[in-house]
Amino acid sequence: MLSQEFKAPPFLQLVIAFLLIAVYFTAQECAAHLFLGMAAANCVRVLVHQSLKGLLWAVITQCIFQFPRFFPIPLSPRTVIGVFAPTAIVVACLSTGADYALSVLLRDQPDGLGLDHIAYTRFHRALLDAVIVFGVVYALRAHELATWRATRTATLESQLAQAQMRMLQSQLQPHFLFNTLHSITTLLHRAPDRADRMITLLSDLLRMSFASAERHEVPISEELEFARRYVEIQEIRFSDRLSVEWIVQLQHQDVLVPPFLLQPLIENSVKHGISHSDDGGAIRVEISEDHASVLIRVSDTAGQPVSHPEVPSDGVGISNMRARMSTLYGPEASIQLEKNSLGGMIVTVVIPLVRVPTRKSALRVR
Repeated sequence: MLSQEFKAPPFLQLVIAFLLIAVYFTAQECAAHLFLGMAAANCVRVLVHQSLKGLLWAVITQCIFQFPRFFPIPLSPRTVIGVFAPTAIVVACLSTGADYALSVLLRDQPDGLGLDHIAYTRFHRALLDAVIVFGVVYALRAHELATWRATRTATLESQLAQAQMRMLQSQLQPHFLFNTLHSITTLLHRAPDRADRMITLLSDLLRMSFASAERHEVPISEELEFARRYVEIQEIRFSDRLSVEWIVQLQHQDVLVPPFLLQPLIENSVKHGISHSDDGGAIRVEISEDHASVLIRVSDTAGQPVSHPEVPSDGVGISNMRARMSTLYGPEASIQLEKNSLGGMIVTVVIPLVRVPTRKSALRVR
């Protein structure tokens, strides 16, 4: 929520600041008297004078800190001319009058120094001080608003990204579940033992998917375990018509990837390649990394040779993944689809290399 009130510093801090300024001006005046050969100044009286004047300016500054409540940024020319200019003149007159009164009361000025001389020599300085205080107050207010807007924007972007990720994952899970249940239904009466094994694997997949539902990234070991269970379901479904080769070459075993990353890629190869071939085919899953990126390539060799490969259109899983990659990594991630020379699919995913910050993930590779 936007702060409507500018948070002024505690009054005690202003008092201390202006008292320090009073000490500085006292030292300056006493030193000037000493080095210019003038009559020695009564430094105690000068210090009292400057300190009382500093207290007055602390009160004035505290009041000016309230102005942003009534005259917020951006300021109109009418406000500057009609409000701030008269206020600065009043403050300058008040400061000059206080100067004269304290000089008379404490007798710390030379005899014969009247109000006209003090007004002539000190009014313009007091006016400049008032303008500086107004400028500092509104500069701090502008900084506060800029910081709030930057924080608010970052928070909203984070919330939006999380909402998008939850929506995308909620779309992906029913899609995967429907396809798996359809496979189980197909085998239920024809091969009950294989259907029973698929149900067991499906329960494992559901448990794993629920465990990662609230996470935007998981260790690569978990994603591989999930993908291998899905592959086993497909191997039961296609029997000896499907084989999968895993090539995992990672220098670090604690790489983080989005959940449901490999399964849609493998499903894409099964759907567009293996299922269309009477002889089945093979799927190759390759995972490697360099100093800044993780490369994942899933390809299949099903189908007949084609002379002019065409780029296939995105399915539900691929389009969903493309949206998730954009939300998580922006332009640093990419997904490429192409046909290979045998009519099979090649899907290449590149994501930034992100590692688990505190713990190691055990990577199991067959």
